[in-house]
Amino acid sequence: MGHLLSSAIKMQGGSVVNPTLTINWIELYLGGAVEVYKNGIYYGSPTAATPFIVPIVAGDTFYVDIIPAFEGAASYSYYLNEVYVTGGFSFAPTTLTTATYTASGSNVYRFDCTTEF
Repeated sequence: MGHLLSSAIKMQGGSVVNPTLTINWIELYLGGAVEVYKNGIYYGSPTAATPFIVPIVAGDTFYVDIIPAFEGAASYSYYLNEVYVTGGFSFAPTTLTTATYTASGSNVYRFDCTTEF
């Protein structure tokens, strides 16, 4: 069914718009890390102050680990279509893990993550 709809849209001159996933990491002082998982497999880590774009399609799952620096803290805010949904906070040595989300439609997903020492 999905392939049929996609073909129909393409025949009309339109294009299929995939969902997007962006991870922003703010590193206050030095330390900590952010790890991104796509479909249960480690995908990569952003560098501080640079948006990390993860290519996703509908049906992909994703979550983020925010790892605080030694004796530091970690936090995140999660947005769906630029609307705040939820967030979290933890102190070292606990890694803060977001819920696992499933991409759909042309949704825009974003995590703003912070680690500090």
